[in-house]
Amino acid sequence: MNFYGATKDWKKRPIECICRAGEVIFVPNGWWHLVINLEESVAITHNYVSRRNLLNVLEFLERPNASDLVSGTRDRVNLHGKFKNAIEATFPGTINHLMQKAEEKKVQQKKFSFWDSVADSHAGAFKFCF
Repeated sequence: MNFYGATKDWKKRPIECICRAGEVIFVPNGWWHLVINLEESVAITHNYVSRRNLLNVLEFLERPNASDLVSGTRDRVNLHGKFKNAIEATFPGTINHLMQKAEEKKVQQKKFSFWDSVADSHAGAFKFCF
């Protein structure tokens, strides 16, 4: 309720809805959201972390304000370190493997295709290398 009123002045208005008993709302990863309970309610939330988004979650938890942005825990000291240690204890080597794959992907994206190697896309002309 501290900032809900301010959303009325935003250029891009938030999506609003009422979720009734027995209904479910899916909020995609990374979407900011606000819930106002109109009556006594029980909410079950789940933040899903998989191999696909694990590095993003770790990066998020490294932010200086992560402890202010994460809910559902009273222990907000060193969230990144605790989460990383828990992942490593449960799935040894996973983080290093994903980091290596991410680096390989970056290198692959930097490689020029055959066409890029013979065409200078910035100048719109051909170049020849011998």
